[in-house]
Amino acid sequence: MTLIASPADTTADRFKACALPVVESIRAIARAKGEPYVLDLGCGNGSLTIPSAVMMPDAMFYGIDADPQMVAQLKKNATVCGAGNIIPMRMGSGIPERCETLWGVFSMGLLPTLTHPEAWPILRAIARALVPGCIARIDAAEYVADLRAWGLEIKATDVTPFGTFITARKPL
Repeated sequence: MTLIASPADTTADRFKACALPVVESIRAIARAKGEPYVLDLGCGNGSLTIPSAVMMPDAMFYGIDADPQMVAQLKKNATVCGAGNIIPMRMGSGIPERCETLWGVFSMGLLPTLTHPEAWPILRAIARALVPGCIARIDAAEYVADLRAWGLEIKATDVTPFGTFITARKPL
């Protein structure tokens, strides 16, 4: 699988730091019926979305980015890699209505660029949509108190070369 990315992109390390814990969590919770939906918020060119989608061909991935060029690149990369279970989308305000039930969320790089008024409704929607027992792995450590107030448990806070990630879980 070859993705179009910058030479400095350490895709495998980024995947292990952010997306892999979400993918493993979803695979472990294969008890629910229906198609699992996963959100990659700030998907860029798909360096996290595509390996996740290939590992979980029965799940539907929403790759959302604010940059229309990144959305177009994700679409191209997903086609090249044969990942037909990815829906590339441009981010508006909040998350798409289709993401009413999320089995997992990962985000690397987008949330720290948003102001609190921009990030707050997105994170609130994620907290509402997350299926009980499932996790969100996001680089938004400054929103821990908000996520707790919305009913999520903070399971871990990890400092990685790519930022500080929190793992939030919706209780069963």
